[in-house]
Amino acid sequence: MKFNSMVVCVLLLTVIAGCGGGGGGGGAPRTLVSLAVTPAAPRIAQGTALQFTATGTFSDNTTQDLTASVTWSSSNTGVATIDAAGRATAVAAGTATITAASGSVSGATTLTVTAATLVSLAIQPTNPSIALGIPQQFSAMGTFSDTTVQDLTTSVTWSSSSTTVATISNAAGSNGRATSLATGTTTITATLGSVSTSTTLTVTAATLQSVAVLPGNPSIALNATQQFTATGTFSDTTTQDLTASATWSSSSTSVATISNVAGSNGRAT
Repeated sequence: MKFNSMVVCVLLLTVIAGCGGGGGGGGAPRTLVSLAVTPAAPRIAQGTALQFTATGTFSDNTTQDLTASVTWSSSNTGVATIDAAGRATAVAAGTATITAASGSVSGATTLTVTAATLVSLAIQPTNPSIALGIPQQFSAMGTFSDTTVQDLTTSVTWSSSSTTVATISNAAGSNGRATSLATGTTTITATLGSVSTSTTLTVTAATLQSVAVLPGNPSIALNATQQFTATGTFSDTTTQDLTASATWSSSSTSVATISNVAGSNGRAT
């Protein structure tokens, strides 16, 4: 926690220096000007899913992730459907316009669904070793018959061969996240249709000795973002990326906030 506080204090000084002499408040109300949907013009295979993001630009030139608050729609639900959280599911080959709307403002992109078939899956990281009580995020990459590669972390079904050692999530927002419960080994498997692959997860009795936050003492412009990482050093001298499992905090949320949301953990705004 001490490292986190130090970093945010430096941000505090930098942001004040960056906006000194900028004048007082009393301006016009902040309004949404535009929405950008990403990824732009993606291609995915039939039977897979893709997470879209909606980023709003406001009248004061600030941006904000509005993925959870916009209304999502698909122009062709026979090709792809999309849920309230922006997750599209490919139903059949073709194209569909994916739209995010908030009031009178909207943004859109074209999603292309191909008839490519899944050839193989690869799990990353391979054969990791983690300390008891520390989670591990896995990802699944699929290679298709048209040679394209797609992130299938949210499309595959995850399983653990020994749920007493570690469980693994299939819940939206935490797909592929393993939780260690006891020392030992377990086989982590990702499956989509008839294709599957596995890796071994080892849980050790090592204890966390220290946490390092990087970058150290950064300086950023007002309205910019900064991604931090947390690396833990354990009693067995191993190190592990704890960015997704650490609890992040800012000492002054009026200057900068920092995310604990899956997918953006450690991102300061």
